[in-house]
Amino acid sequence: MDKYQEEGQLLEPYLEDIISPIMSLVRSKIMELGAATDELLEIIKPLCIIIYTLVTVCGYKSVIKFFPHQVSDLELAVALLEKCHTMSSATALRQESTGEMETKCVVLLWLYILILIPFDISSVDTSIAATDHMPGSEVVPLVTRILDICKDYLSNSGPMRRMSGLLLARLLTRPDMLKAFSRLSFTAYSHHAWTFQIAKSPSKVSCHQSNCQISITTRNFLLSELNAKMLKNCI
Repeated sequence: MDKYQEEGQLLEPYLEDIISPIMSLVRSKIMELGAATDELLEIIKPLCIIIYTLVTVCGYKSVIKFFPHQVSDLELAVALLEKCHTMSSATALRQESTGEMETKCVVLLWLYILILIPFDISSVDTSIAATDHMPGSEVVPLVTRILDICKDYLSNSGPMRRMSGLLLARLLTRPDMLKAFSRLSFTAYSHHAWTFQIAKSPSKVSCHQSNCQISITTRNFLLSELNAKMLKNCI
């Protein structure tokens, strides 16, 4: 598909017919085998290579429109992201050749769509239902899992950095995410990366990109939190 790199619009009429069956297969295999199994990864890596190739040719916005987006998929995707995050590669070349990088990027983009669910995320987190209660001051465990992994990817110089930045910006600008934004101190993390990382480090650049995206889409009460941190650093 690389020959369409300069003319991705030629593929767009066929994207739904290509992407929907592939992502449906990914979803069904997660449900069948469980996100924690190595067998699952060996099955979905080649599928994710196809999806990621389409992302590079047509752009992520054109591709993610055809990803499955049922509410129940959110926990499946987070579990798969955690499994992908445990994969280790000796070199970036090996990461690309085996499909690990492509798989991580596709799952991040899938979460980018799923995070738009019109319900409070705590209502779909089964770990809360299992414990029957969660202190009002605590952040939803599902959100914590996403944030922890995304912050790791922000220090990556590859495409996962951009994908995780997009996901974080969309997650943290949800109306129910004030606790995650402040109590888990994403602004403090950004401030630390901006202050103590070297000038062009991936962490610093990606935090800046995430914060810019947040500034574009965020609500006023989040903007005031972000601006206070950035202003303090400038002074």
